[in-house]
Amino acid sequence: MPHWFSVRRIRSTVFLAVVLAESSRPGSKTFHTKRCDMKLEQYFSATKGIGVMATCDGNGVVNTAIYARPHVQGKDEVTFVMLDRRSHANLLENKHANYLFIEEGRSYQGLRLYLTFVDESADQELIRSMSRRPKRPDEGEQEKKFLVIFRVDKVLNLLGGEQKELE
Repeated sequence: MPHWFSVRRIRSTVFLAVVLAESSRPGSKTFHTKRCDMKLEQYFSATKGIGVMATCDGNGVVNTAIYARPHVQGKDEVTFVMLDRRSHANLLENKHANYLFIEEGRSYQGLRLYLTFVDESADQELIRSMSRRPKRPDEGEQEKKFLVIFRVDKVLNLLGGEQKELE
């Protein structure tokens, strides 16, 4: 019969439940099962921090860049506003990316999102409506922007291999 070992609330959106299950059969081994459920929209609207996106070109050459928190569009879809630079060019050659998010003020807390490029939009009015910050000093006046849509394939804690299940 399973016994709840511990339950604790992390921030306001992530719940960690560790289940210690023991079988009544003689000779069976004890095993641990972890399950984490989370809502990305609540997490990213309530949590501030620093994000880094990693992409690769068709030859496997890696690029990393600082990115704001994603815009969550559903259970397993996020969007980022991207300039027409190396990260965007890499996605045209290799549709896989990784977004690492480090929570502000917390020691090594955050998430890793494994992403697959789905689509993009160059609708500048839509992009302006989704921008959370003013234009950066290094951003050219006529620099083209894209709203890039990703499917979230997997979510892991910043440290360790614990996978989060999306709600």
